[in-house]
Amino acid sequence: MSGRYSSGDRRQKGASPVLLMLDDPGLVDEVAMIVTVTGRRIVREDETTNLPGLVVVTDSLDPHVPETAGGRSSVRIIRVSGTPVVGSDTLQIPEAANQLAAAIGCHDPLDIAVAGVVGGAGASVFSAALAGAAADPGPDGTDGPGQALLVDDDPLSRAGQLRLLLGAERDGEDGPGDSEVTWVQDVGVVESRRSSGVSCAALPSRPVVRDCGRRDLSALPETVTTRVLVVPQTVPAVVAARHIVAVCGQIHVVLRELPRSGLTWNQTLSLLGRAPTVTWEDDPFLTVDVDRGDFRTTGSAAGTAGTAALRLLEEIR
Repeated sequence: MSGRYSSGDRRQKGASPVLLMLDDPGLVDEVAMIVTVTGRRIVREDETTNLPGLVVVTDSLDPHVPETAGGRSSVRIIRVSGTPVVGSDTLQIPEAANQLAAAIGCHDPLDIAVAGVVGGAGASVFSAALAGAAADPGPDGTDGPGQALLVDDDPLSRAGQLRLLLGAERDGEDGPGDSEVTWVQDVGVVESRRSSGVSCAALPSRPVVRDCGRRDLSALPETVTTRVLVVPQTVPAVVAARHIVAVCGQIHVVLRELPRSGLTWNQTLSLLGRAPTVTWEDDPFLTVDVDRGDFRTTGSAAGTAGTAALRLLEEIR
């Protein structure tokens, strides 16, 4: 028998387990039954240390989330309550049982890590454009509810740089009741160092794009489904990328064209040792858009970065 084996099928097999951190004993059986419907397994707190990812369902406003091998940004937190909570993203159980099942999800969403081979490669800009593209549910509707999370996963970055890039500090687009997420259109910006985990509102699980700066892509947690390396079209950058790709072969290469780089296409292929996954064409307006905080994650305001991100997502899905 033949059939389509989608990315959703693959992610369901390795879906992160669920930890119940519930103080209200009346919620335990109801929530456990909902988790069973999603096909995920339930683990104890002492079993979480070596897990690459985890979904925490809790009725606490400030839960003590356990450490996992995947780090804090690989933990999703879903808050529930047995009584109504006004002005909050907390799900009331059993009334919101369907919403809880959707928030937990049957499989983990896309988790894409983006790094630059050198400083100034444009990893943050491309991460933002890729998050905008990933917010689209995709052709089979399995990759998100029309929103995506953009996570600052670069330990050396300046706090708030992604919000500044997207003009969120100027526009004041923080969502109500979602203090750990700053929403810019369909993309929620998360500063993972400021958060104990990625908090989930009453929505299905969202795709995640991590801006990793110059972090080692091979050292990221197993929950990362795709690794992307942004490579400017210069001799030092392309040669450095060749060594990285040789060590970690499962990497998508985004070649960023630069004016007057001095490298031809054939020279680039020879130095890199392979063809890039996609090419990010030069955008003469990008610098001005970034300086003004006018860069956006979708449409014409995303420029050529948005076009390249859409093409890359077609390869990933």
